[in-house]
Amino acid sequence: MSWAIAGTNVTGLDFSIAAIDEANSLAERAGLSERASFVCANVYDALEALQRKRFDVVYVSLGSLCWLPDVATWAGLLRTSSLRGPAVSPRHSSVRFVSRR
Repeated sequence: MSWAIAGTNVTGLDFSIAAIDEANSLAERAGLSERASFVCANVYDALEALQRKRFDVVYVSLGSLCWLPDVATWAGLLRTSSLRGPAVSPRHSSVRFVSRR
């Protein structure tokens, strides 16, 4: 949400509908529904779930990596989804797709 607060459009992806519901609720309460959207899907289905949209930044935490059984396939998805290349941060625990357009 901090990127949405800063003025960017963000899309979050998670396989948990409960996490997506909570994120949507938080965005609504924060008045960020127009800038923040959330999609429930398996990360390996991200291209289709996000309608093959390309993003300025694909932000992924290191904490997410240990849950991926096929990192090579996942890395290919990041390369396809990002206009500039993925950014990995060790301090957060989710995947975010950011578009400045």
